[in-house]
Amino acid sequence: MPAPVTYEKLSARQVRMYWGGLWLILLSEAMIFVTVFAVRFLMAQATVSPDVNRLLGGLITLIFLLSLVPARGAVREARQGRNELAGRSLGIANLLGMLAFAGVIIDFFTAKLDAASRFGESYFLATGYHALHIVVGIIVLSALWSSARRGRFSANNHWTVEGGVMFWNFVVLMWVLLYVIYFWI
Repeated sequence: MPAPVTYEKLSARQVRMYWGGLWLILLSEAMIFVTVFAVRFLMAQATVSPDVNRLLGGLITLIFLLSLVPARGAVREARQGRNELAGRSLGIANLLGMLAFAGVIIDFFTAKLDAASRFGESYFLATGYHALHIVVGIIVLSALWSSARRGRFSANNHWTVEGGVMFWNFVVLMWVLLYVIYFWI
């Protein structure tokens, strides 16, 4: 294993700037999801299609929620400079993310929904847009895993893990909302 790289501690101002930028990105993405979710109610009214696969959707939701445990563990380990443990946790979160993504793809291609129906249009728009975010989240977790394996994090340098895991938390939250809105309400 290569020797850990040392970095200067970020100033309080830099940390505030990074967090502010990340929150602005998440807020702008949340507004798009709110718009997509609103389209569901405006176009498809207040009816859930009996053709949605609630069991698969629930399983995907469970996998996403489980992925948060190692992701949060990675933040804790990175804050203490324990790269090997942070990398292991990031790898587990990433594998769970890939498994959830596979479930979304299976749902997308096996759904018995009529894509031309109002509910179907809205459903495929929402799940497709969310799938894009899952892919970005998996790429972020993969990059963080690679950095942890190379010893890049320390008590002075762990913001990228915190930011990446915060994005993953956002991805999971948006799926939970999607699941409730499209599968139950």
